[in-house]
Amino acid sequence: MSSRETLLRALLISWFVLAVPAWAHHDEEQKLLPSDGVAGDQFGWSVAIFDETIVVGAPLRGGIGAVYVFVHNGTVFVEQAILVPSDGAAGDRFGNSVAINGDSIIVGAPLADASATNSGAAYVFCWDGVSWFEEQKLQGSTLSTNDFFGRSVSISGSTALVGAPDGSGSPGAAYVFVRSGTWSEEAKLTAGDSTPGNLFGHSVSVDGNRLIAGAYAANGNVSSTGAGYVFVRSGTTWSQEQKIFANDGFVNDNFGISVSMFAESTVAIGASGDDDKGISSGTAYVWKRSGTVWSQSRKFQGTSAGDLFGGSVSFSYRSTLIGARGDDDQAQDAGTAPVYGDLGSTAVLANIFIASDAMPGDNLGNSVAAGSCFMIAGAPKNDELGTDAGAAYVYVLAVPLVTVRNGTGVNPLCMSTTVAPIIGQNWDIQVDASAFPTAGFTQILACVAPLANPLSTQWGEILVSRPSGLLFSSTVAGSGLNLHSIPVPNDPFITGLTAYQQGIVRNTAFGLIQLCNAEDVRIGCHPDD
Repeated sequence: MSSRETLLRALLISWFVLAVPAWAHHDEEQKLLPSDGVAGDQFGWSVAIFDETIVVGAPLRGGIGAVYVFVHNGTVFVEQAILVPSDGAAGDRFGNSVAINGDSIIVGAPLADASATNSGAAYVFCWDGVSWFEEQKLQGSTLSTNDFFGRSVSISGSTALVGAPDGSGSPGAAYVFVRSGTWSEEAKLTAGDSTPGNLFGHSVSVDGNRLIAGAYAANGNVSSTGAGYVFVRSGTTWSQEQKIFANDGFVNDNFGISVSMFAESTVAIGASGDDDKGISSGTAYVWKRSGTVWSQSRKFQGTSAGDLFGGSVSFSYRSTLIGARGDDDQAQDAGTAPVYGDLGSTAVLANIFIASDAMPGDNLGNSVAAGSCFMIAGAPKNDELGTDAGAAYVYVLAVPLVTVRNGTGVNPLCMSTTVAPIIGQNWDIQVDASAFPTAGFTQILACVAPLANPLSTQWGEILVSRPSGLLFSSTVAGSGLNLHSIPVPNDPFITGLTAYQQGIVRNTAFGLIQLCNAEDVRIGCHPDD
Protein backbone atom coordinates (compact mmCIF):
# COMPACT_ATOMS: atom_id res chain seq x y z
CA MET A 1 0.00 0.00 0.00
CA SER A 2 1.39 3.42 -0.95
CA SER A 3 1.94 6.18 1.57
CA ARG A 4 -0.82 8.11 -0.19
CA GLU A 5 -3.27 5.22 0.21
CA THR A 6 -2.25 4.80 3.84
CA LEU A 7 -2.95 8.44 4.50
CA LEU A 8 -6.29 8.23 2.71
CA ARG A 9 -7.33 5.21 4.74
CA ALA A 10 -6.40 7.00 7.95
CA LEU A 11 -8.40 10.04 6.96
CA LEU A 12 -11.52 8.35 5.51
CA ILE A 13 -13.40 7.83 8.78
CA SER A 14 -16.89 8.55 10.03
CA TRP A 15 -18.19 10.37 13.09
CA PHE A 16 -17.50 8.78 16.43
CA VAL A 17 -16.29 9.65 19.92
CA LEU A 18 -13.43 7.87 21.63
CA ALA A 19 -12.00 7.88 25.11
CA VAL A 20 -9.67 10.84 25.56
CA PRO A 21 -6.32 10.23 27.26
CA ALA A 22 -6.30 13.45 29.25
CA TRP A 23 -8.71 15.80 30.95
CA ALA A 24 -8.31 19.50 30.37
CA HIS A 25 -10.82 21.25 32.59
CA HIS A 26 -10.41 24.96 33.05
CA ASP A 27 -12.77 26.30 35.67
CA GLU A 28 -13.70 29.47 37.47
CA GLU A 29 -15.22 29.76 40.90
CA GLN A 30 -18.24 31.77 41.95
CA LYS A 31 -19.23 31.90 45.59
CA LEU A 32 -22.96 32.02 46.20
CA LEU A 33 -24.30 33.74 49.30
CA PRO A 34 -27.96 34.36 50.17
CA SER A 35 -29.22 37.93 50.07
CA ASP A 36 -30.50 37.70 53.65
CA GLY A 37 -28.10 35.18 55.19
CA VAL A 38 -27.34 35.27 58.91
CA ALA A 39 -25.53 33.08 61.41
CA GLY A 40 -26.85 29.57 61.77
CA ASP A 41 -28.79 29.33 58.49
CA GLN A 42 -26.56 26.54 57.08
CA PHE A 43 -27.09 27.71 53.51
CA GLY A 44 -25.53 25.02 51.31
CA TRP A 45 -26.69 22.06 53.35
CA SER A 46 -28.32 20.80 50.14
CA VAL A 47 -27.79 21.75 46.49
CA ALA A 48 -29.24 20.79 43.11
CA ILE A 49 -28.78 21.92 39.53
CA PHE A 50 -30.67 21.69 36.26
CA ASP A 51 -29.29 23.36 33.15
CA GLU A 52 -28.59 26.94 34.33
CA THR A 53 -30.71 26.95 37.49
CA ILE A 54 -29.25 26.18 40.90
CA VAL A 55 -31.21 25.42 44.06
CA VAL A 56 -29.63 25.77 47.52
CA GLY A 57 -31.22 24.72 50.78
CA ALA A 58 -30.80 26.55 54.10
CA PRO A 59 -32.75 24.31 56.51
CA LEU A 60 -32.24 26.49 59.60
CA ARG A 61 -33.02 29.87 58.05
CA GLY A 62 -35.53 31.68 60.25
CA GLY A 63 -35.99 28.53 62.30
CA ILE A 64 -38.18 27.00 59.57
CA GLY A 65 -35.83 26.78 56.62
CA ALA A 66 -35.75 28.22 53.13
CA VAL A 67 -34.58 27.43 49.62
CA TYR A 68 -32.81 29.85 47.28
CA VAL A 69 -33.01 29.75 43.50
CA PHE A 70 -30.18 31.14 41.37
CA VAL A 71 -30.14 31.51 37.59
CA HIS A 72 -27.28 32.21 35.21
CA ASN A 73 -27.56 35.59 33.48
CA GLY A 74 -24.92 34.78 30.87
CA THR A 75 -22.08 35.87 33.10
CA VAL A 76 -22.75 34.81 36.69
CA PHE A 77 -25.45 33.23 38.81
CA VAL A 78 -27.85 35.67 40.43
CA GLU A 79 -30.48 35.07 43.09
CA GLN A 80 -33.92 34.74 41.53
CA ALA A 81 -36.19 33.67 44.40
CA ILE A 82 -36.43 32.60 48.02
CA LEU A 83 -38.87 29.73 48.56
CA VAL A 84 -40.61 29.07 51.86
CA PRO A 85 -43.50 26.72 52.68
CA SER A 86 -46.99 28.12 53.01
CA ASP A 87 -47.53 26.34 56.34
CA GLY A 88 -43.99 26.09 57.67
CA ALA A 89 -43.31 25.86 61.39
CA ALA A 90 -40.24 26.19 63.55
CA GLY A 91 -37.96 23.18 63.38
CA ASP A 92 -39.30 21.77 60.08
CA ARG A 93 -35.86 21.83 58.38
CA PHE A 94 -37.43 22.89 55.11
CA GLY A 95 -34.56 22.70 52.60
CA ASN A 96 -32.86 19.73 54.23
CA SER A 97 -33.06 18.17 50.75
CA VAL A 98 -33.68 19.70 47.33
CA ALA A 99 -33.99 18.51 43.73
CA ILE A 100 -34.87 20.19 40.44
CA ASN A 101 -35.93 18.97 37.03
CA GLY A 102 -37.15 21.32 34.32
CA ASP A 103 -39.54 23.85 35.84
CA SER A 104 -40.19 21.84 39.01
CA ILE A 105 -38.40 21.94 42.36
CA ILE A 106 -39.05 19.55 45.23
CA VAL A 107 -38.02 20.39 48.78
CA GLY A 108 -37.93 18.11 51.80
CA ALA A 109 -38.91 19.16 55.33
CA PRO A 110 -38.23 15.95 57.32
CA LEU A 111 -39.04 17.37 60.76
CA ALA A 112 -42.41 18.83 59.81
CA ASP A 113 -45.26 17.60 62.00
CA ALA A 114 -47.63 17.08 59.07
CA SER A 115 -49.11 13.74 60.17
CA ALA A 116 -47.38 13.27 63.50
CA THR A 117 -44.31 14.60 65.28
CA ASN A 118 -41.42 14.63 62.81
CA SER A 119 -43.44 12.65 60.27
CA GLY A 120 -42.13 15.01 57.60
CA ALA A 121 -43.36 16.61 54.40
CA ALA A 122 -42.21 17.61 50.93
CA TYR A 123 -43.22 20.55 48.77
CA VAL A 124 -43.28 20.95 45.00
CA PHE A 125 -42.72 24.40 43.48
CA CYS A 126 -43.21 25.27 39.81
CA TRP A 127 -42.07 28.07 37.52
CA ASP A 128 -44.87 29.74 35.59
CA GLY A 129 -42.62 31.88 33.44
CA VAL A 130 -42.68 34.77 35.86
CA SER A 131 -42.20 33.38 39.36
CA TRP A 132 -42.00 30.22 41.43
CA PHE A 133 -45.17 29.12 43.21
CA GLU A 134 -45.98 26.32 45.63
CA GLU A 135 -47.83 23.68 43.63
CA GLN A 136 -48.53 21.02 46.24
CA LYS A 137 -47.52 19.65 49.60
CA LEU A 138 -46.74 15.92 49.53
CA GLN A 139 -47.25 13.47 52.39
CA GLY A 140 -46.92 9.72 52.45
CA SER A 141 -50.03 7.65 53.02
CA THR A 142 -48.82 5.81 56.14
CA LEU A 143 -46.58 8.29 57.94
CA SER A 144 -46.09 8.23 61.69
CA THR A 145 -43.86 9.77 64.31
CA ASN A 146 -40.18 10.16 63.35
CA ASP A 147 -40.57 8.83 59.82
CA PHE A 148 -38.57 11.84 58.55
CA PHE A 149 -40.40 11.87 55.21
CA GLY A 150 -38.42 14.37 53.12
CA ARG A 151 -35.00 13.44 54.43
CA SER A 152 -34.21 12.91 50.76
CA VAL A 153 -36.01 13.95 47.57
CA SER A 154 -35.61 13.50 43.83
CA ILE A 155 -37.64 14.43 40.76
CA SER A 156 -37.64 13.31 37.13
CA GLY A 157 -40.29 14.64 34.77
CA SER A 158 -43.68 13.88 36.30
CA THR A 159 -42.26 11.48 38.90
CA ALA A 160 -41.22 12.55 42.38
CA LEU A 161 -39.49 10.38 44.96
CA VAL A 162 -39.36 11.07 48.69
CA GLY A 163 -37.38 9.10 51.25
CA ALA A 164 -38.65 8.39 54.76
CA PRO A 165 -35.82 6.53 56.54
CA ASP A 166 -37.68 6.29 59.88
CA GLY A 167 -35.60 7.24 62.89
CA SER A 168 -37.65 5.20 65.34
CA GLY A 169 -36.07 1.86 64.46
CA SER A 170 -38.65 0.59 61.97
CA PRO A 171 -37.68 -0.17 58.35
CA GLY A 172 -37.63 2.93 56.19
CA ALA A 173 -39.57 3.56 52.99
CA ALA A 174 -39.53 5.59 49.81
CA TYR A 175 -42.69 7.06 48.33
CA VAL A 176 -43.27 7.57 44.60
CA PHE A 177 -45.62 10.32 43.43
CA VAL A 178 -46.78 11.04 39.89
CA ARG A 179 -48.26 14.21 38.50
CA SER A 180 -51.42 14.09 36.44
CA GLY A 181 -52.95 17.47 37.02
CA THR A 182 -52.14 17.03 40.70
CA TRP A 183 -49.62 14.83 42.46
CA SER A 184 -50.77 11.47 43.80
CA GLU A 185 -48.97 8.61 45.51
CA GLU A 186 -48.15 5.79 43.09
CA ALA A 187 -46.21 3.46 45.37
CA LYS A 188 -44.67 3.00 48.77
CA LEU A 189 -41.43 1.08 48.40
CA THR A 190 -39.51 -0.88 51.00
CA ALA A 191 -36.48 -3.13 50.77
CA GLY A 192 -37.11 -6.72 49.78
CA ASP A 193 -35.20 -7.78 52.91
CA SER A 194 -36.42 -4.97 55.18
CA THR A 195 -35.02 -5.02 58.69
CA PRO A 196 -35.65 -2.58 61.54
CA GLY A 197 -33.30 0.38 61.52
CA ASN A 198 -31.90 -0.17 58.01
CA LEU A 199 -32.56 3.54 57.19
CA PHE A 200 -33.94 2.70 53.76
CA GLY A 201 -34.73 6.00 52.06
CA HIS A 202 -32.02 8.06 53.74
CA SER A 203 -30.93 8.83 50.18
CA VAL A 204 -32.96 8.52 46.97
CA SER A 205 -32.58 9.28 43.27
CA VAL A 206 -34.95 8.71 40.36
CA ASP A 207 -34.42 8.97 36.61
CA GLY A 208 -37.15 7.92 34.19
CA ASN A 209 -38.49 4.52 35.18
CA ARG A 210 -35.72 3.54 37.55
CA LEU A 211 -34.80 4.68 41.02
CA ILE A 212 -32.39 3.85 43.79
CA ALA A 213 -32.91 4.11 47.54
CA GLY A 214 -29.95 4.00 49.88
CA ALA A 215 -30.12 2.16 53.20
CA TYR A 216 -26.76 2.80 54.82
CA ALA A 217 -27.46 0.63 57.88
CA ALA A 218 -28.68 -2.40 55.90
CA ASN A 219 -26.80 -5.67 55.74
CA GLY A 220 -24.61 -6.04 52.70
CA ASN A 221 -21.83 -8.58 52.36
CA VAL A 222 -21.56 -8.28 56.15
CA SER A 223 -23.85 -6.90 58.83
CA SER A 224 -24.61 -3.15 58.78
CA THR A 225 -22.30 -2.27 55.92
CA GLY A 226 -25.08 -0.59 53.94
CA ALA A 227 -26.81 -1.22 50.63
CA GLY A 228 -28.66 0.38 47.76
CA TYR A 229 -31.89 -0.92 46.25
CA VAL A 230 -32.73 -0.37 42.58
CA PHE A 231 -36.38 -0.46 41.50
CA VAL A 232 -37.84 -0.42 38.00
CA ARG A 233 -41.32 0.64 36.89
CA SER A 234 -43.55 -1.20 34.45
CA GLY A 235 -46.78 0.65 33.87
CA THR A 236 -47.63 1.84 37.36
CA THR A 237 -45.98 -1.05 39.19
CA TRP A 238 -42.55 -0.78 40.79
CA SER A 239 -40.50 -3.89 41.53
CA GLN A 240 -37.09 -4.34 43.08
CA GLU A 241 -34.56 -4.99 40.32
CA GLN A 242 -31.45 -5.54 42.42
CA LYS A 243 -29.91 -4.99 45.82
CA ILE A 244 -26.38 -3.68 45.42
CA PHE A 245 -23.62 -3.53 47.98
CA ALA A 246 -19.83 -3.46 48.08
CA ASN A 247 -18.22 -6.88 47.99
CA ASP A 248 -15.38 -5.46 50.08
CA GLY A 249 -17.70 -3.70 52.51
CA PHE A 250 -17.28 -3.73 56.28
CA VAL A 251 -19.42 -2.89 59.28
CA ASN A 252 -20.52 0.77 59.39
CA ASP A 253 -19.11 1.67 55.98
CA ASN A 254 -22.34 3.62 55.39
CA PHE A 255 -22.66 2.35 51.83
CA GLY A 256 -25.77 4.09 50.51
CA ILE A 257 -25.52 7.24 52.60
CA SER A 258 -25.67 9.10 49.29
CA VAL A 259 -26.90 8.00 45.85
CA SER A 260 -27.24 9.47 42.37
CA MET A 261 -28.85 7.84 39.34
CA PHE A 262 -28.22 8.95 35.77
CA ALA A 263 -30.02 7.90 32.58
CA GLU A 264 -31.39 4.73 34.24
CA SER A 265 -28.02 3.13 33.54
CA THR A 266 -25.51 4.45 36.09
CA VAL A 267 -25.58 5.03 39.82
CA ALA A 268 -23.02 6.59 42.11
CA ILE A 269 -23.10 5.50 45.75
CA GLY A 270 -21.24 6.93 48.70
CA ALA A 271 -19.81 5.00 51.63
CA SER A 272 -18.43 7.75 53.84
CA GLY A 273 -17.71 5.45 56.78
CA ASP A 274 -15.27 3.22 54.89
CA ASP A 275 -11.92 2.93 56.68
CA ASP A 276 -9.63 1.76 53.87
CA LYS A 277 -7.44 4.88 54.05
CA GLY A 278 -8.05 5.61 57.70
CA ILE A 279 -11.08 5.80 59.96
CA SER A 280 -13.97 7.28 57.98
CA SER A 281 -11.74 8.17 55.05
CA GLY A 282 -14.65 7.15 52.83
CA THR A 283 -15.26 5.59 49.45
CA ALA A 284 -17.56 6.14 46.48
CA TYR A 285 -18.64 3.55 43.94
CA VAL A 286 -20.08 3.71 40.44
CA TRP A 287 -22.34 0.88 39.26
CA LYS A 288 -23.56 0.38 35.70
CA ARG A 289 -26.47 -1.60 34.29
CA SER A 290 -26.38 -4.13 31.46
CA GLY A 291 -29.89 -5.34 30.78
CA THR A 292 -31.33 -5.93 34.23
CA VAL A 293 -28.01 -6.63 35.96
CA TRP A 294 -26.06 -3.98 37.85
CA SER A 295 -22.29 -4.39 38.31
CA GLN A 296 -19.63 -2.35 40.06
CA SER A 297 -17.69 -0.27 37.55
CA ARG A 298 -15.59 2.17 39.60
CA LYS A 299 -14.28 2.65 43.10
CA PHE A 300 -12.88 5.97 44.30
CA GLN A 301 -11.40 6.53 47.74
CA GLY A 302 -10.65 9.31 50.16
CA THR A 303 -7.05 9.80 51.15
CA SER A 304 -7.04 10.36 54.90
CA ALA A 305 -8.91 9.54 58.08
CA GLY A 306 -11.94 11.72 58.62
CA ASP A 307 -12.35 12.82 54.99
CA LEU A 308 -15.92 11.43 54.89
CA PHE A 309 -15.37 11.04 51.16
CA GLY A 310 -18.66 9.95 49.60
CA GLY A 311 -20.89 11.74 52.07
CA SER A 312 -22.46 13.24 48.97
CA VAL A 313 -22.28 12.15 45.33
CA SER A 314 -23.58 13.30 41.97
CA PHE A 315 -23.15 11.62 38.59
CA SER A 316 -23.59 13.43 35.27
CA TYR A 317 -22.72 11.88 31.91
CA ARG A 318 -19.18 10.58 32.56
CA SER A 319 -18.36 12.78 35.54
CA THR A 320 -18.56 11.62 39.16
CA LEU A 321 -18.56 14.50 41.65
CA ILE A 322 -17.91 13.47 45.24
CA GLY A 323 -18.15 15.45 48.44
CA ALA A 324 -15.53 15.05 51.17
CA ARG A 325 -16.65 17.53 53.80
CA GLY A 326 -14.06 16.38 56.35
CA ASP A 327 -11.04 16.78 54.06
CA ASP A 328 -8.23 18.76 55.73
CA ASP A 329 -6.17 19.64 52.65
CA GLN A 330 -6.94 23.37 52.90
CA ALA A 331 -7.73 23.55 56.60
CA GLN A 332 -9.23 21.21 59.17
CA ASP A 333 -12.64 20.05 57.90
CA ALA A 334 -12.61 22.73 55.21
CA GLY A 335 -13.71 20.05 52.77
CA THR A 336 -13.18 19.32 49.08
CA ALA A 337 -15.18 18.05 46.11
CA PRO A 338 -13.14 15.84 43.76
CA VAL A 339 -14.50 15.04 40.30
CA TYR A 340 -13.49 11.98 38.29
CA GLY A 341 -13.77 11.49 34.55
CA ASP A 342 -14.71 8.13 33.07
CA LEU A 343 -12.37 7.20 30.21
CA GLY A 344 -14.11 3.97 29.29
CA SER A 345 -11.45 1.48 30.28
CA THR A 346 -10.27 3.55 33.21
CA ALA A 347 -11.04 6.71 35.18
CA VAL A 348 -8.95 9.70 36.15
CA LEU A 349 -9.06 12.35 38.84
CA ALA A 350 -10.11 15.33 36.75
CA ASN A 351 -10.05 18.06 39.36
CA ILE A 352 -10.39 18.71 43.08
CA PHE A 353 -12.71 21.61 43.72
CA ILE A 354 -11.79 23.68 46.75
CA ALA A 355 -12.85 27.03 48.11
CA SER A 356 -10.46 29.88 47.34
CA ASP A 357 -11.21 31.27 50.81
CA ALA A 358 -11.36 27.95 52.65
CA MET A 359 -11.50 28.12 56.43
CA PRO A 360 -11.51 25.42 59.11
CA GLY A 361 -14.87 23.73 59.54
CA ASP A 362 -16.52 25.05 56.35
CA ASN A 363 -17.54 21.51 55.32
CA LEU A 364 -17.35 22.14 51.58
CA GLY A 365 -18.81 19.05 49.92
CA ASN A 366 -21.55 18.47 52.48
CA SER A 367 -23.67 18.51 49.32
CA VAL A 368 -22.70 18.36 45.65
CA ALA A 369 -24.45 18.55 42.28
CA ALA A 370 -22.97 18.02 38.83
CA GLY A 371 -24.31 19.52 35.62
CA SER A 372 -22.96 19.75 32.11
CA CYS A 373 -21.49 23.26 32.46
CA PHE A 374 -21.47 23.86 36.19
CA MET A 375 -20.64 21.91 39.32
CA ILE A 376 -21.66 23.07 42.76
CA ALA A 377 -20.64 22.20 46.30
CA GLY A 378 -22.30 23.38 49.48
CA ALA A 379 -20.34 24.63 52.48
CA PRO A 380 -23.04 25.03 55.15
CA LYS A 381 -20.66 26.06 57.91
CA ASN A 382 -18.94 28.87 56.07
CA ASP A 383 -18.81 31.94 58.32
CA GLU A 384 -18.67 34.89 55.90
CA LEU A 385 -22.17 36.07 56.83
CA GLY A 386 -21.95 34.80 60.40
CA THR A 387 -21.11 31.57 62.19
CA ASP A 388 -22.48 28.67 60.14
CA ALA A 389 -24.41 31.01 57.86
CA GLY A 390 -23.19 28.91 54.96
CA ALA A 391 -22.17 29.32 51.34
CA ALA A 392 -22.11 27.41 48.08
CA TYR A 393 -19.41 27.36 45.44
CA VAL A 394 -20.11 27.06 41.73
CA TYR A 395 -17.36 25.87 39.44
CA VAL A 396 -17.96 27.25 35.98
CA LEU A 397 -16.32 25.10 33.35
CA ALA A 398 -14.32 26.40 30.41
CA VAL A 399 -15.37 28.97 27.84
CA PRO A 400 -14.80 28.08 24.16
CA LEU A 401 -11.70 29.30 22.39
CA VAL A 402 -10.50 29.06 18.77
CA THR A 403 -7.05 29.89 17.41
CA VAL A 404 -5.69 29.29 13.89
CA ARG A 405 -2.82 26.85 13.40
CA ASN A 406 -1.15 27.20 10.04
CA GLY A 407 2.31 25.72 10.47
CA THR A 408 4.85 27.33 8.16
CA GLY A 409 2.18 28.84 5.98
CA VAL A 410 1.98 26.10 3.34
CA ASN A 411 -1.69 25.45 3.98
CA PRO A 412 -4.34 27.80 2.61
CA LEU A 413 -6.78 29.36 5.07
CA CYS A 414 -9.78 27.48 3.71
CA MET A 415 -11.29 26.38 7.04
CA SER A 416 -12.88 28.60 9.69
CA THR A 417 -15.05 28.15 12.75
CA THR A 418 -18.04 30.47 12.51
CA VAL A 419 -19.58 29.42 15.84
CA ALA A 420 -17.27 28.40 18.69
CA PRO A 421 -17.91 24.90 20.07
CA ILE A 422 -20.25 25.27 23.03
CA ILE A 423 -21.33 22.19 24.91
CA GLY A 424 -24.86 21.11 24.05
CA GLN A 425 -24.99 23.25 20.90
CA ASN A 426 -23.95 22.92 17.27
CA TRP A 427 -20.38 23.64 16.27
CA ASP A 428 -20.39 25.32 12.84
CA ILE A 429 -17.24 25.07 10.69
CA GLN A 430 -16.84 26.21 7.08
CA VAL A 431 -14.48 24.72 4.50
CA ASP A 432 -14.08 26.80 1.35
CA ALA A 433 -13.42 24.57 -1.67
CA SER A 434 -14.24 27.21 -4.26
CA ALA A 435 -10.58 27.38 -5.38
CA PHE A 436 -10.73 23.69 -6.34
CA PRO A 437 -13.14 23.24 -9.28
CA THR A 438 -13.08 19.44 -9.17
CA ALA A 439 -13.86 19.28 -5.46
CA GLY A 440 -16.50 16.69 -4.60
CA PHE A 441 -16.60 16.98 -0.82
CA THR A 442 -14.78 18.32 2.21
CA GLN A 443 -13.80 16.71 5.49
CA ILE A 444 -12.84 17.89 8.95
CA LEU A 445 -10.88 15.80 11.41
CA ALA A 446 -10.39 16.69 15.07
CA CYS A 447 -7.80 14.91 17.19
CA VAL A 448 -6.52 15.18 20.73
CA ALA A 449 -3.06 16.53 19.92
CA PRO A 450 -1.25 18.48 17.20
CA LEU A 451 1.91 17.28 15.54
CA ALA A 452 5.03 18.59 17.24
CA ASN A 453 6.24 19.72 13.81
CA PRO A 454 4.07 20.10 10.68
CA LEU A 455 4.54 17.25 8.20
CA SER A 456 4.91 18.63 4.67
CA THR A 457 3.39 16.68 1.78
CA GLN A 458 2.61 17.48 -1.83
CA TRP A 459 -0.97 18.26 -0.73
CA GLY A 460 -0.03 20.70 2.03
CA GLU A 461 0.93 20.23 5.65
CA ILE A 462 -0.46 17.64 8.03
CA LEU A 463 -0.92 19.58 11.26
CA VAL A 464 -2.85 17.23 13.55
CA SER A 465 -1.70 14.00 15.12
CA ARG A 466 -4.17 11.37 13.96
CA PRO A 467 -2.67 8.58 16.13
CA SER A 468 -3.20 10.68 19.26
CA GLY A 469 -6.89 9.79 19.31
CA LEU A 470 -9.66 10.88 16.99
CA LEU A 471 -12.45 12.96 18.47
CA PHE A 472 -14.64 13.24 15.40
CA SER A 473 -14.82 13.36 11.61
CA SER A 474 -17.33 15.25 9.49
CA THR A 475 -17.88 14.94 5.74
CA VAL A 476 -19.98 17.27 3.56
CA ALA A 477 -20.53 16.74 -0.18
CA GLY A 478 -20.35 19.54 -2.72
CA SER A 479 -18.00 22.17 -4.05
CA GLY A 480 -17.79 25.79 -3.02
CA LEU A 481 -18.46 26.76 0.60
CA ASN A 482 -19.26 23.69 2.72
CA LEU A 483 -20.84 24.11 6.16
CA HIS A 484 -20.11 21.40 8.72
CA SER A 485 -22.56 21.62 11.62
CA ILE A 486 -21.53 19.24 14.37
CA PRO A 487 -23.56 18.70 17.57
CA VAL A 488 -21.37 18.96 20.66
CA PRO A 489 -22.58 16.42 23.26
CA ASN A 490 -23.95 17.91 26.47
CA ASP A 491 -21.24 16.13 28.40
CA PRO A 492 -19.01 17.72 31.08
CA PHE A 493 -16.35 15.17 30.22
CA ILE A 494 -15.41 17.12 27.10
CA THR A 495 -15.86 20.59 28.58
CA GLY A 496 -12.50 22.31 28.56
CA LEU A 497 -10.98 19.76 26.22
CA THR A 498 -8.75 21.19 23.50
CA ALA A 499 -9.21 19.59 20.08
CA TYR A 500 -6.97 20.07 17.07
CA GLN A 501 -8.82 20.06 13.76
CA GLN A 502 -7.80 20.18 10.12
CA GLY A 503 -9.78 20.69 6.93
CA ILE A 504 -9.44 18.54 3.81
CA VAL A 505 -10.72 19.14 0.25
CA ARG A 506 -11.19 16.08 -2.00
CA ASN A 507 -12.21 15.47 -5.59
CA THR A 508 -15.06 13.21 -6.63
CA ALA A 509 -12.72 10.25 -7.02
CA PHE A 510 -11.77 10.50 -3.32
CA GLY A 511 -8.31 11.71 -4.23
CA LEU A 512 -6.68 14.19 -1.89
CA ILE A 513 -6.68 17.69 -3.41
CA GLN A 514 -5.60 19.98 -0.60
CA LEU A 515 -5.03 20.15 3.13
CA CYS A 516 -6.48 23.28 4.74
CA ASN A 517 -5.22 25.16 7.74
CA ALA A 518 -5.88 23.78 11.23
CA GLU A 519 -7.33 25.21 14.43
CA ASP A 520 -6.80 24.75 18.15
CA VAL A 521 -10.29 24.59 19.64
CA ARG A 522 -11.21 24.47 23.31
CA ILE A 523 -14.72 23.15 23.85
CA GLY A 524 -16.52 25.27 26.40
CA CYS A 525 -19.80 26.29 27.94
CA HIS A 526 -20.18 30.02 27.45
CA PRO A 527 -18.36 32.54 25.28
CA ASP A 528 -16.20 35.14 26.96
CA ASP A 529 -18.04 38.39 27.59
